[in-house]
Amino acid sequence: MRQALAAAAPGYVAAAFERLAFDDGLGLTPAQQKRLRDRAAELDPGVVEDLTGANAPLA
Repeated sequence: MRQALAAAAPGYVAAAFERLAFDDGLGLTPAQQKRLRDRAAELDPGVVEDLTGANAPLA
């Protein structure tokens, strides 16, 4: 179970970062949004592509 969670964790965190970056309620600056999106892409680029579309820019 621990190994399964460890394997899935980067994807879950990447998805959370991607969604947080676009949450207007947080009032993030564009630089903060970009940092979250960049970090999400570092953790799991496949998840970011699934959420934003393969041709969508990350920046």
